[in-house]
Amino acid sequence: MTPSPCAAQVLAALAAHPDSSFYGLEIYAMTGLWPGTTYPILRRFERQGLIVVHVSRPGAEHKPTGLRYYQITTEGFRVFTRIQSKRSLAARIRRYLTSWKVRGVVAS
Repeated sequence: MTPSPCAAQVLAALAAHPDSSFYGLEIYAMTGLWPGTTYPILRRFERQGLIVVHVSRPGAEHKPTGLRYYQITTEGFRVFTRIQSKRSLAARIRRYLTSWKVRGVVAS
């Protein structure tokens, strides 16, 4: 699974605080993504088991339906770690190839 950059950003925001739950407004404030981008990603992650959703009691915090809080699961954190290691490897390869290009060994 290779998520889009936006999906990876949402997963990273949740992985930064694995023991905390956040509602959607907090998540899109952390990522800078619009709600129309954030909420579909959260629904997809919930279906995939990467996050768990807790709903606050209706009427709490002036919400008639309750707030939905999102928290990363162990599997979600594992996927995040795998994504980070792949990106780290890709970055190292790019730096290595760039260093050879700078030395004139690799043709442009």
